[in-house]
Amino acid sequence: MLRQKALGGIAWSAVENLSNQLITFGIGIILARLLTPEEFGLIGMITIFIGISQVLINSGISDALIRKKNPDDDYYNTAFLFNAGVSITLYAILYFTAPFIAEFYEKPILTDIVRLLSFTLIINALTLVQRAQVTKAINFKALAKLTLFSSVLSGGVAVALAYLDFGVWSLVWKNIIASVLTLLAFWHLTKWWPSLRFNKNSFKDMFGFGNKLMFLGLIDTAYKNMYFLIIGKYFSAADLGQYTRAETFKRLPSMTLTQIIQRVTYPVLSEIQDDNKRLKNAYQQILKATMLVSITGMFLLSFIAKDLTVVLMGQQWELAGEYLTILCFSGLFYPLDALNSNILKVKNQSGKILKIGIYRKFLAIPLIAALIFYGIVPFLYGLILHQLLSFILISWPNKKLIDYGTQEQLKSVLTFFMINGSVYIIGFLIFKFIDFNFTELTSLLFRFLFFSILTLSILGLIRNKTLNFLLSTIKNKI
Repeated sequence: MLRQKALGGIAWSAVENLSNQLITFGIGIILARLLTPEEFGLIGMITIFIGISQVLINSGISDALIRKKNPDDDYYNTAFLFNAGVSITLYAILYFTAPFIAEFYEKPILTDIVRLLSFTLIINALTLVQRAQVTKAINFKALAKLTLFSSVLSGGVAVALAYLDFGVWSLVWKNIIASVLTLLAFWHLTKWWPSLRFNKNSFKDMFGFGNKLMFLGLIDTAYKNMYFLIIGKYFSAADLGQYTRAETFKRLPSMTLTQIIQRVTYPVLSEIQDDNKRLKNAYQQILKATMLVSITGMFLLSFIAKDLTVVLMGQQWELAGEYLTILCFSGLFYPLDALNSNILKVKNQSGKILKIGIYRKFLAIPLIAALIFYGIVPFLYGLILHQLLSFILISWPNKKLIDYGTQEQLKSVLTFFMINGSVYIIGFLIFKFIDFNFTELTSLLFRFLFFSILTLSILGLIRNKTLNFLLSTIKNKI
């Protein structure tokens, strides 16, 4: 029953995430042809401020609601009022500090952009409780339909505005419209309405669990977006636009898969948190299936990155393709990070997650130095090493908790690394020493088919159990 519930949740969560991400990605491609790298860079400059504010609003409350087995209405009302109050406060702070942000980047237009875009903080805060309720119920089927509608409509408006020469404002309004539609969708789906009841005991219970996750989220968000801030300050807005587009391409497979697995496995694994043997077996199977998709997808994306960006977005984005080729290898570890974090949360180890998060961010100091003094490319290579070390830190405690630590996890996915790595090297050598004189489109198609067919053929020849499990699951769902 639990396995069926998990697979069903993963299937519909995949539909919701993939449809949303693919539509957003497709809209982004169209916008990249209508807008300039500099206009994308302007949005990237303020990402850190919006991101940190969003973490403060959530404060780990959503995770606490999902983890609690039977939260009553006092919990939901308390969470709602807290989220709403914090969002209004942070919006006011950003509104009045917007001129200073614009002055920091020497971009006067950022004052109005910050003031308008930060209004989404209030809108998004009003959906956090409803989002937790949907996640807890693993009810992703209805949500998939509503998310699809929101993505299509907001993306369509953005494209129309960009075509009419609204420039960067088309990106701003895209975010605002998407937030409003998401709010309406969640409220319609849950039929839950708040009341003005704030319970101190409920808040202490939720915040006691969530505050450590909040601090970790602040550190993590600041770390992830610090690079946007540094590139925007020390390089040009166009350079930042190229980097953000490369990040977007990388995040489509890596972060979409991570979000699907993290969102579905957390409530499911929480149900068996007291049975270590069952927890380990479920986790091991999920990890293998997830990493087969992740490793193959990211190696493939790196292999076709340069041709893909030029074909989809045009020659002006060629530099983004070069960045993406390297970035993909840091994205390999995202699913592993999310899965290991889920085990620690299930085992009520939020304090340990916070400590590990702090240690990992200290490791980022050399990365920041490399970015400032040596440029973007050395920084990208440093990201790969940083993500590997981060995985080791977050997976190490799970050896003691469920007898499935770093070495065991790497051993479980070593075959996938070896196969994809071998195909990647063979393909690289073929294209390096043989001049096919292909156009970008022909090269893209040839590279895609070469890598996909050869990798799947090898997995099929060795009769990989994880691949067979995935194929049979997909077949049964269809």
